[in-house]
Amino acid sequence: MNKLDLSGQWTGTIIYGKEYSQHYGKELYFDLELIQYGDEIAGTAYDTGGVGASPDSANIIGTYQDNRINFLKQYTSSHYYDRNGSDTKIDRSKKGPIIKYSGSYNDSEKLFTGNWVIRMTVNFFWIIPLLYKNTGTWTMKRK
Repeated sequence: MNKLDLSGQWTGTIIYGKEYSQHYGKELYFDLELIQYGDEIAGTAYDTGGVGASPDSANIIGTYQDNRINFLKQYTSSHYYDRNGSDTKIDRSKKGPIIKYSGSYNDSEKLFTGNWVIRMTVNFFWIIPLLYKNTGTWTMKRK
């Protein structure tokens, strides 16, 4: 049985991994409203600033058990950088890729820490599918 109830408001930081080259180590900030039903969690996240912030919300669904959290996050629209990596583009005709988060709760620090990964397929020359994997770390604490 979980002693921590995750229902409520949280705030956190995402740190971009090495795959993001010029954005490596940079941060994105978010707020998250969670509801917990037993071991299951659901909610909505909103980026509040930093590199790559989306103006649109993201849906959260996952589990929390024995101080371990695993959830999927998907933005309601696709957002990405242009080829130069300088300007964010938004495509509201499709959802963003699914981002997988995993982590654990540190009771003494009252903080979640963990890793995230995005796996995307991009068609090279509109024909050849190429698989990309982007990673990073994240933290989250009660707001």
